[in-house]
Amino acid sequence: MALLAAAGAGLYNAVALWRHATYQSGIDLALYGQAVRHYAAGEAPWSSLKAQAPFNLWGDHFTPLVALLGPFYRLWPDVRLLLVAQSLLLGAAVLIVGWRLVGRTSPALGVSAAAVLAASWGLANAARFDFHEIAFAVPLIALAVMAAQDGAWWRLGALSCALWLVKEDMTLLTAGLALYLWATRRRRAALILGAASCLAGAVIVGLVIPGLSQSGRYTYWGQLGGPSTLAVIAANLASPQVWLCLAVIAATLGLGALSPIAWVIVPTLAARLVTATPALFALSHHYNAVLMPVCLLAAADAWRRLQTGHADQADSGRADRPADPGAGGPNRLDRPAASHTGRPTRTTTGRPTRTVTATKALQVVLWVGTAVFGLARLADATLAGGPACADNRCLALDQAVASIPADAKVAADVFVAPHLVDRAEPYLAVPGWTDSTGRPLRDITWLIADTSDYRTDHPPGWEARLTAELLRQGYHQRSAAGTVVVLSD
Repeated sequence: MALLAAAGAGLYNAVALWRHATYQSGIDLALYGQAVRHYAAGEAPWSSLKAQAPFNLWGDHFTPLVALLGPFYRLWPDVRLLLVAQSLLLGAAVLIVGWRLVGRTSPALGVSAAAVLAASWGLANAARFDFHEIAFAVPLIALAVMAAQDGAWWRLGALSCALWLVKEDMTLLTAGLALYLWATRRRRAALILGAASCLAGAVIVGLVIPGLSQSGRYTYWGQLGGPSTLAVIAANLASPQVWLCLAVIAATLGLGALSPIAWVIVPTLAARLVTATPALFALSHHYNAVLMPVCLLAAADAWRRLQTGHADQADSGRADRPADPGAGGPNRLDRPAASHTGRPTRTTTGRPTRTVTATKALQVVLWVGTAVFGLARLADATLAGGPACADNRCLALDQAVASIPADAKVAADVFVAPHLVDRAEPYLAVPGWTDSTGRPLRDITWLIADTSDYRTDHPPGWEARLTAELLRQGYHQRSAAGTVVVLSD
């Protein structure tokens, strides 16, 4: 199991580092790299990429757990540290899920589920798309589901608090854990965790983030439906992208719909249906990585239920401790009916053995499809490095980055910015020469422009036009190699 997790982490790391070396990593890696650099210096997570005035990233998203990388950055001050850490965290989730299932089900099921998780499209997308705080949540949610299964209340509480420090929307996952507890008849614990999740979400989104934000509000409220919630839901339900995402999640979940663990992801999916943010349903982003361990644990639990004909001891209140704090003794479970040969002929759900076998076969097909799709995502990310470095583009960018003086204020596009975090104070170059608040950029002493128009969301030729405009304003060209130009004032 350890070798499987290590292989997964190694594959994630290789893909992430290759993408970074070929200038395919983007703004998210730059933002978190800047934050971790400040954490390492004992400072708040300020970001010049967001705004020229001091911009605290906790005023954008509440992500304190990322500060754990600060001490490691002091030892290795390189933005690639974040990519390595993300790969290790994803690999840790594979190890946690695998060990759990080997111990509670069978070695074959545990190893196969861990292998599917390692190759799943959710983890693959996270590994191939910069660094994100959600990497911390992937192993944490797996541990939290296990704590909820075991009725380990203090452990579940600590893990829930840790999830709230990953990002504000992790309160939806802990609310899902409360639904799972309710579905498994541990009502008092469910009410406590549900109320705590709602309170934590309200405090973080209503007080903490607005108190640290430049705008004095949670800027992502605008992504919710608001007065047009029903219209947003209708638009989402009519979107092929939404149904594709839900279909792929369903394939990952497979039999998991038969397990109460599936309730854990319900609040998260419900919240997405009321938001007008297409990226949440895109199959090329990281958002679904945190759902993968839950889906695999649910599917394995359902598989075991079909195999044995009864629920987990902890799930059904048959644990050594009472099922609900302050509750009475444990409940007894019915065993599968046995024939005169002593072997079960039907499961307790009444499904014939032939139907169970067919259902398991379908699960195998879904698991294989999930793994193949995930590996295809990683292969696509790796092969994309060729066009990215055509015409010696990457070599020219390496030379341009190396020419920037230490701690200089330098503007660059989203693909160059991550390479500047360790040595300079980067700003994001955009066609209007403004920051994210709309204020004109001032006192920028350097610019790295790539006029190749490779992968840009802006109008074609914008970097060439920006370069020409800055030259007219008095900037000087320091170097030019192919399509890469370096200017200074």
